[in-house]
Amino acid sequence: MAMAVWAAQTERRKGTVAWILAWKGRFMSEHVTSPKLYIAIFLALMVLTAITILVAFQDLGPFNDIAALGIAITKASLVVLYFMHIRHSTPFTKLVVISGFVWLAFLIAITLADYLTRGWIHPQVG
Repeated sequence: MAMAVWAAQTERRKGTVAWILAWKGRFMSEHVTSPKLYIAIFLALMVLTAITILVAFQDLGPFNDIAALGIAITKASLVVLYFMHIRHSTPFTKLVVISGFVWLAFLIAITLADYLTRGWIHPQVG
């Protein structure tokens, strides 16, 4: 009796697994990225790293930070889009990633607002 129950449960699980695999293959196909694209992205990251080093040794005045941040944002975007496969993911995943960057921008903005307004307050002496 117990053997019959176990056999029925096993058959039911096999059917469930087969159904899940068939469903996943039908509706959730994965995008295959070519190795040439990965090599191109890697080379772009290496070029951007070289540009970062070159900019670090140039005196651009107040634009040093802006140039460094611009290059860093470009490199981070390439990594997120291609190596983390966000470019070919679902719209909800893209929304989560974008909301994370919006939250980061908000935190940086309020931190800079605090830092840049500290000189407005002058303590009274005496």
